[in-house]
Amino acid sequence: MIEEWALLAEGAVQDARGGTTVVGINQNVHLAPELPTTTKRAIVAYLGLPDDVRPTEKFSAVLAVNGPGGDAVFVHSGEGVVGEKIWPDTPSSMSVMVEFPLTLHEYGRYEISVRVQVPHRPDFERVISFYVIKNSN
Repeated sequence: MIEEWALLAEGAVQDARGGTTVVGINQNVHLAPELPTTTKRAIVAYLGLPDDVRPTEKFSAVLAVNGPGGDAVFVHSGEGVVGEKIWPDTPSSMSVMVEFPLTLHEYGRYEISVRVQVPHRPDFERVISFYVIKNSN
């Protein structure tokens, strides 16, 4: 079994050791007294890798945010390279993190999807719901 997960956060950065530091996990509600409203979110995806994935192999990632009506409000894609395995006696894995700004024009449920393609394993795909709610204060 290959371990994998994705989470929504307020922010994510790489620390001095190369680890991922996440702030505000599961920030799936944004209160907005009026529209449009601007916010920032981050997606962190963790993927276990099979033994035949080698360092320097390319991977690709696509992040998309769809509004309540299904229209894309943000799309970003990129490529990277699988890094060297730091601890040889542990299973191989990788983290992909993307921080992104959003300007939102509707109240309701948004869907944030992330898709990562790495050689020698099935595509990783997750969808996380995110809500913009009218705040009367």
